[in-house]
Amino acid sequence: MTAIPNGRTGCKTVNHDLQRKPAYNGRYYRAEVAMTSRILSLMFTVFFSLFALSGCASNAKKAQALVNEGIYQLDRGETGKASKTFEHALKVHPGNPSAMSMQGMLTIKKGDYVKGYELCKKALLANSKDPVVRLNMARAYIGTHKLKRAEAEALRTVELDSTLSDGYALLGKIYTEMGRPKEADEMLSRALELCGTKPSALVYRGDVLIKEGKIDEAEKSYEKAIGINVQCDEAYVGMAEVAFRRGNMEAALKKARYALDINAENAQAHFIMGKVFLTCGSPDKSIEALEKATRCDKRFYEGYSLLGKLYIESGDGKRAIANLEKAVDLNPPDADPYCNLASVYLAINKTEKALAMLNRAMEIDPGNPDAYIIHAQYLMRQGKQKEAHDSLEKAVSKAPSDPLPYIYLSQHYLERRMAAEAERNAEKALSISNNNPVALYCLASSYELSGKKAEALKTLKVSIKNGFKDRRKLMKDPIWASRRGTPEFSSLMK
Repeated sequence: MTAIPNGRTGCKTVNHDLQRKPAYNGRYYRAEVAMTSRILSLMFTVFFSLFALSGCASNAKKAQALVNEGIYQLDRGETGKASKTFEHALKVHPGNPSAMSMQGMLTIKKGDYVKGYELCKKALLANSKDPVVRLNMARAYIGTHKLKRAEAEALRTVELDSTLSDGYALLGKIYTEMGRPKEADEMLSRALELCGTKPSALVYRGDVLIKEGKIDEAEKSYEKAIGINVQCDEAYVGMAEVAFRRGNMEAALKKARYALDINAENAQAHFIMGKVFLTCGSPDKSIEALEKATRCDKRFYEGYSLLGKLYIESGDGKRAIANLEKAVDLNPPDADPYCNLASVYLAINKTEKALAMLNRAMEIDPGNPDAYIIHAQYLMRQGKQKEAHDSLEKAVSKAPSDPLPYIYLSQHYLERRMAAEAERNAEKALSISNNNPVALYCLASSYELSGKKAEALKTLKVSIKNGFKDRRKLMKDPIWASRRGTPEFSSLMK
């Protein structure tokens, strides 16, 4: 107790134990500071999270706008610009499923199916309900020849968005490759109902019509696609195929070059050039074009198949087998590689393997005329001329609008010195493909065989003018033996 002076009473006794303020408690103070810090931290976390989310949402919107712009660029045929736009979208919003799947689709188009497939798969895992992602996954499966899976993904696409014309167009392409033309036509009609200005649907429609032998209608479909998008390289490829089937090799080359001017990596355009050079008797140029096709698309089994066929004819059995085995290893839904490999095995007297390949070809496509043509060649080797003739007639019955079986029948009759029948079949081929140089050569040979010397030389000149350049054939063919050394014949060989 202490005494403190007081002005009125003198002294006042004060009990300090009762009047003193509570002592400072550090533990409680630290708890209050910690609580305040937590509250402030939580407030900042919420604020920055909201800020980040708004930024992510903003980036997602920007990325989607870029994806839409890229798709529009693709529709205009600006593939390079579209690829850069999708790359930009992925920088703005990494992992954006739409941008990833579109980039995957373009990667597939360039021929890198493995990388393209992985991009599409990642996009699908990120967003399985995006119809565009599903659509591009279907495209990836087409590139790897998994048509059943492609069909399932494309069907899922149109389930998710029944107004997406590209989904129906892709189903049309899938059914075309599966050999189901009626369903393909239904899907493509639906695609064109939804969007009549979609070049891809018109191109696929043209492809269906080509397979059905409706060349004029196919041409109109491709022309319409070009009218909508002058940069549509696939439409020019279709036009090149139309010209090739009509026997107009000059026009076929011109259209294929148009396609390559737009897209130098278009394997199909290089392939058509290879076919044209082969038909025109320039195997070296054909090999060069086909090598480019397989470099552009390492899974392009048609390119390997035809390369194998060319190496067969040049006598390079090793390269022929290597290319054809590459084609067959891709397990294509196409009888042609098996037919060509059968030809190689036949050429090197591996008869059992040849017949196994022919059987596989007929399993895939029972109506494939080439299988019957090769079977006829096998029968000729066995000396079974009647059976060989019957096999060629079957080839004609399987593809009455294809000039090739008639050309082989004409060649068959020329070998047997049956001029009238050779002439009749050559004329039949020319009624389908009126400028076909090989058919013209067969017709000229039939005239020469029957003694129509003037018509023979005149037709041979037309054949060469239209692209027949197989000098080795002309120099070895016994039908022209009496002409060799004459000024007229020598002038044609220059």
